[in-house]
Amino acid sequence: MAISLSSLNVEKASDTPFTLAIIDESTGVATGIEIDIIGEHSKAIADLVAKAVNGKREAARMATKKGKDVPADKVEDDLLFGYELAAKRIVGWVGIEEAFTPELALELVKINPTIREQIMTASGNVSNFTK
Repeated sequence: MAISLSSLNVEKASDTPFTLAIIDESTGVATGIEIDIIGEHSKAIADLVAKAVNGKREAARMATKKGKDVPADKVEDDLLFGYELAAKRIVGWVGIEEAFTPELALELVKINPTIREQIMTASGNVSNFTK
């Protein structure tokens, strides 16, 4: 039996949200929070990465063109980009009092490293998005 090429499309499959049950790491028990996430191979994530990398390359090109040193990346910028990568994976939630918005998703991943890590791990697990 042959497998169709479209059934092997991980990028497309990664666009279909997976519901992640957030676990309290100290007890191993579900918190009641469920977060809908997309996979790291989603086009939305690839576009975010491409935009950031292209922006850095363009800034370096312009600095070089003007005879200036290429500015060093700041740690704060790298941290913010990491938060943006995690927040972009969130497309909805239940169990959190506030209604989901992209801005609140960013706030969530900034203030809670445990949730951020669970999102990133689950988003990177292709089997969560492929059947």
